[in-house]
Amino acid sequence: MSSQSGVVTAGAGVVLVAGAAFVAARAVTTLTGSALVALGDATDRAVNRRHAELRALGRWEAAAQEVVGRNARLLVAARRAGGDPTLLADLPAPCDMSCLSIEEMHAWCASADRALADAERLLVARSSQRLDALVGEVLAAVAPPIPSSAPDSRRVREDRAAREAERSAVGRVLDVLLPGATENEVTALGRATSELLNDTDTAWNGRLRALRRRVNRLNDDIRARRAESIEAATFLGALDGEPEGGPVVPRLQAVLDGAAFDADLRQEALTRAAQVRERHERAYVQSRVVDALEDMGYVVDQDFATVHGAAGRLRVAKDGWSEHAVGLNLEENGLRSQLLRTRERAGADACALDVEREREWCSSVERLAEMLDAEGIATETRGLVEPGLTAVPVVPAATSRRRDHRAEERRHDVR
Repeated sequence: MSSQSGVVTAGAGVVLVAGAAFVAARAVTTLTGSALVALGDATDRAVNRRHAELRALGRWEAAAQEVVGRNARLLVAARRAGGDPTLLADLPAPCDMSCLSIEEMHAWCASADRALADAERLLVARSSQRLDALVGEVLAAVAPPIPSSAPDSRRVREDRAAREAERSAVGRVLDVLLPGATENEVTALGRATSELLNDTDTAWNGRLRALRRRVNRLNDDIRARRAESIEAATFLGALDGEPEGGPVVPRLQAVLDGAAFDADLRQEALTRAAQVRERHERAYVQSRVVDALEDMGYVVDQDFATVHGAAGRLRVAKDGWSEHAVGLNLEENGLRSQLLRTRERAGADACALDVEREREWCSSVERLAEMLDAEGIATETRGLVEPGLTAVPVVPAATSRRRDHRAEERRHDVR
């Protein structure tokens, strides 16, 4: 076989080795783990064992997605705190779930939920204090309190009770305002409240209903901003610190400060997050391919891509292959391989050796597919060319070096 290409789909294991950015990228690009647990009714014990592993990996990713959600909410809460040390003191740092077990992630999420609830209570209390002050200022301007030195007459007592009832009614309406209103929104609300209370041509209940509608509209705006902030924070979890982030990162950070999360920004962030996911998936597949080939006795020159400036390209050789190598190219649509000659030689003996090497590589490709399948990476071989049908291209020899990249990999337990 002189050339072949295959469709390669990364399995669940990639979420374990790629880390937090990849999991966040999967969250915002709606790539769920559902495909990882589509199990049939196979009874073969080896298949069932693999299915059990996929179920475990699916549970791990589900827990990791929960961590991603908490990380986004923590980022938003820290932004809403506005530097207040009282609010920031008990908020945990964002969690890198890549080294945690399922149980550890669940425990961390529970702890984060408690911290977020405490922070929310403090934000509500701070908002209530601000609204109490607003109500006092508005009512003092519209209906000044009756001095305590005023004569204690029935008319004075009735006026004082009426004004207290007004204060309580306005307070109840404003009390439902959610934390997160900006200073400008609170100022505008105070101005609108004064105007409504001064509108003596409208019945009191009508004025209260108008104020309630204004507060409800403002709450809708606050909820929408909060949802956009959490969405932007999730994108930041995927893009901040990643090469694909680029100019999108500061624009997403601006959303946390109240900027609009428009459709163009959302689409660009989604595109870049998909690039993060694809890069990690490709790196994962490449690492598994290298592992499998080295297990079969091949020597993989992983520096080939660096030297030749093409990511995803590898040169593979084997002890005893003095005239041949295999070029591997991990492309967007699959893994392409081709047998190469590293030393030009003519004649029948050279042609016979080419065919022998091609057949050997064909067998290795079949074995590689089996090993990748065992790792949860689906492959579909296509574009095969039978050995001896085409000339083997001649390319310059490359120095192959075996690198112990496995010692550099992060290993994670799925418990």
